[in-house]
Amino acid sequence: MIVPMMEFPSGCTCEFTILRFERYLLATLPWGESLLIAEHIEACVSCAQRLVLFDSPRGRTANRGG
Repeated sequence: MIVPMMEFPSGCTCEFTILRFERYLLATLPWGESLLIAEHIEACVSCAQRLVLFDSPRGRTANRGG
C-alpha cells in the first residue's frame, strides 16, 4: 500500500505519524511529538482514517490475545 506523503506541520510526514500511532494512543510520546502527531492527524484525512482502523475494537481485542 502506498502512503501519501503529506508534510504538516513541518517535518511531520505521514510515515512519521503512522510509525508513532501506538505510542500516541498509549500517551507515551513526549508532549511536543504528541502535538505534532495530533496536528498532522487533524489535517490529513488519510492518517485520520488509518488511526481509526488502528484503534478499532477488533484490533484491541486481538492485541490482548482475546
